[in-house]
Parts: sequence; structure tokens; C-alpha cells
Amino acid sequence: MKQSLRFFSLGILVSAILLLGYTLFFSGDLKQADPSVEEMSDSLSDQGYRVVSEDEYVKYTLDKDKASNSEENDETNKEDEDEKEKDESDNNDDNDDKKDKDKKKEKATIKTESGVVAPDIAEDLVEEKIIKKDEKDDFAAYMDDEGYSEKVQLGKFKVDSDMDFKELAKTFTTYSGD
Repeated sequence: MKQSLRFFSLGILVSAILLLGYTLFFSGDLKQADPSVEEMSDSLSDQGYRVVSEDEYVKYTLDKDKASNSEENDETNKEDEDEKEKDESDNNDDNDDKKDKDKKKEKATIKTESGVVAPDIAEDLVEEKIIKKDEKDDFAAYMDDEGYSEKVQLGKFKVDSDMDFKELAKTFTTYSGD
């Protein structure tokens, strides 16, 4: 019984190999000619794709780079103008600050512990008079929007009222060493 089963399985294996060989060597369907560039281009166009040559692509990318550079230059010029206006207003503010000696630079050390979130930090800053009470929600939103909330470090941080939101946020996300 064993020997006849072995011969039967050997016969099936040989026939499968012969069929595979016949299909590979004598069937013309598996051997296809490579389509020409025009045929491929037409096929892609029919499917809704746009076909561009390498020269057209290079020209497109160069034009795109020029456009983005000109936009960056426009933004830079606008930022420069804004900075000049800000400097002028700061100079005026400095004169006003000299007149207002009531306004003092507040300094404080804020301690962050495990589980502290941006609104907690903002509350501590208000208590220490580093930011105004009406800026508390804005600072917490800034920390969340700019991605600083997830990077708050544990420790003691020295801050003062002259710092803007960005400087405060960077302070709380940089290891204090304490």
C-alpha cells in the first residue's frame, strides 16, 4: 500500500512539473513585449494621469522654488518693517516706562512637579505677577498650540516679567538642573 501511494504521488509531481515547463516555454501569453514610451504615456493619460518629461519637471520645480523664495523675501521684508515699527513703539514705550516708575520688573522662581499642566503654570505665573491675570488663558493656549505642554520639565525655574510667552515656554521646557 505504501509503495503504490508513493508512485501515485510521484506521478502527480512529474505531471505538474511537465505542465509548468510546457506553459513557460510554449505559451506566448506570458512573453509580452515591452510597451513603448508612447503606449505607456497614452495609457497613463487615459487613466487620468499627467505625463511630463524630465525637462518640464525640472523647469516646474525651478519655477516653484523661485516663487517660494520670492514669497519668503516678501515675508522677510514685511517682518523687517514690523520690527522697525515695533522698535519705534518700544522706544516710545521706554520713554513711558521711565515716567512710570511704579512698574517694576518682577522676578520669581516657579516650581513644577509631576502632573503639572500649562494652566497650572499660568496660574503660578499670575500669582507671582509675571503675567497679567487676563493673559493666563492666552499663555496656556500658547503652550498647547506650540507643543510646549508635552515637554514641560520638572524642577525650579527662574522667570521674570520681561519674558514673553515664547521665552517663558522655553524656560519651562528646558531642564533647569534642579
